[in-house]
Amino acid sequence: MLVDMKNLSALESLRLGGSQPHGNIKDLVDKLPHGITSDKPARAGNFTGSFYLDLSNNHLTGVIPSDTACTIPRLWHLDLAGNNLTGPIPLIENSSLSELILRSNKLRGQIPKLHRNISVLDISINFLSGPLPIDIGSPNLHALILSSSYLIGQIQESICESPQYMLILGLSNNFLEGAFPQCFQMQSLAFLLLCHNSFSGKLSSFLRNSSVINYVDLSWNKFSGTLPQWIEQMSTSQILKISTIFSLAANNISGAIPLSLSNLRIMTGKHPTILEIDWFQAYIDFVDGSPGGIFSVVMKHQELQYGDRLIAFLMR
Repeated sequence: MLVDMKNLSALESLRLGGSQPHGNIKDLVDKLPHGITSDKPARAGNFTGSFYLDLSNNHLTGVIPSDTACTIPRLWHLDLAGNNLTGPIPLIENSSLSELILRSNKLRGQIPKLHRNISVLDISINFLSGPLPIDIGSPNLHALILSSSYLIGQIQESICESPQYMLILGLSNNFLEGAFPQCFQMQSLAFLLLCHNSFSGKLSSFLRNSSVINYVDLSWNKFSGTLPQWIEQMSTSQILKISTIFSLAANNISGAIPLSLSNLRIMTGKHPTILEIDWFQAYIDFVDGSPGGIFSVVMKHQELQYGDRLIAFLMR
């Protein structure tokens, strides 16, 4: 990256995803439009527009500069997914940043406290560890995706703080345990991914309040008890619909399967195998009104892949 763009004050969007630039992330950030820095005070009238930055799927290395969100003026979207970035997640203090995508890197350490304006956070597929912050919730969260790391401990009640906006909650493939909070206010939740953890207790009844459920994966946990009546009520009221997956495989669920579930249409549109689902893209598709994607389903010791025209209620 040889071009110096520091003085491009009218620049609103820079999309270099997949363009394969090499080098240290700090060197690249230093060439981007800058606002207030330690040696350069703000000048009135400069950098008034918002800024969208996509540097995903490249060969960037190094530690994300802690002042990136403050250095780049009015940065609202930052996508660094699919690089080779190391070190901790920087503490976000920039009030304009609302979407942060750091998926598929080599980041380590604990998850810092979220800024109150963060609406989308995808830091999945990293080497993050430790418990979740006590105040992990944020009133503006639409998507919180923390899957495939080394997170431990229980989920705090603060995760229920964004009742009106939360669409995606992804905590799969970690070492989380205990009962999941009863977030009864989450009426817009469309994707809930808790698979491959050690969650226990009865199935969270707050799911019955959602009218847009699209994908719920509670498989490979320690949930117990019988199937609650609200699942049958959801199926008869058409909340579980043609594009819905509801997976309970590999738990300790007992009792009879409600008769109404036998009428559900299942497993059409088979697709090639994939390793990971891009849940941020699923979020974008869902918001745009075009839910899609390919989903992994484990049934009878086989892992199968299906498209968006299915409904599956899976038991083992």
